[in-house]
Amino acid sequence: MLLLALATPSLAATLVVSSAGPYTTIGSAITAAATGDTITVAAGTYTECIDYGGKNLTIVGEGSATTTLNGNGSCTNAVAVDSGESAAVLSGFTLRNSTNRGIYVAAAVLAIDDVAVTSTGNAGISGGGAYINDGTFSATNSSFYANTGYYGG
Repeated sequence: MLLLALATPSLAATLVVSSAGPYTTIGSAITAAATGDTITVAAGTYTECIDYGGKNLTIVGEGSATTTLNGNGSCTNAVAVDSGESAAVLSGFTLRNSTNRGIYVAAAVLAIDDVAVTSTGNAGISGGGAYINDGTFSATNSSFYANTGYYGG
């Protein structure tokens, strides 16, 4: 008897973050997401920092002019991609006010588009705007300005 098993492909989900929900924070959407999912973020200011948590996610704000991730001086990195992610994407945000770095990538891959990184870092660390350690980083249509770092902002 010949038995064939057919694999059912999984479909990527789109999770929505807005003041009306279903997710009101980007972090809660990341927790609920699976690798391959897309998280869309409504315009506004989100006072939090995010970590992709080892998931290959696409996180898309409405645009860097209208969607802000504000670390409020209470988190180390506005965006962390440091758990082996191989295809993380961030688009359409302004990142500001993290205590160490706007973007931290270690042993992972991150591509950004339409991202402004400003007012991050401090004089005691390297790479206030972005710090890439044994990872791959690409930026298009993005800007880094008014950041502070020991070896460059």
